[in-house]
Amino acid sequence: MKSVYSTQDVLIIGHLRNLLVNEGIPCEVRTPFLGAAKGDIPVTDCWSELSILDDADAERARVVIEAALAPASGTETTWPCPKCGESIEGQFDVCWQCGSVRSSRDA
Repeated sequence: MKSVYSTQDVLIIGHLRNLLVNEGIPCEVRTPFLGAAKGDIPVTDCWSELSILDDADAERARVVIEAALAPASGTETTWPCPKCGESIEGQFDVCWQCGSVRSSRDA
C-alpha cells in the first residue's frame, strides 16, 4: 500500500478516490476523521491520505490526480472586459464590475 495524496480537505480526497476507482485503480482513504485530534498531534498527521493498494499503480494514479487538480485551460491568464476595461481573472466569464460577458476572442 502506498500513499499517493494527502490533504485536509475530505471532499477532495473523496473525489480523487472516485476518479481512481473509475480508472480501475484500487485505493482507500486513510485517517479521514483525525481532524478532531488537531493540537494533540501535528496538523499534517491529521490530514486524510489516499493510498493505492497495488504499488504498481502509483504512476498511473499520480497522472490521474495531477490531471484532476490541474487548472482548467484558460484560467491562468486575465482578460480585459470589453465594456469597462476591468482586468478579470481567467476563471471568470463575466465582469464583476459591469456584468459584461467575456467575448469569444478573449477566451
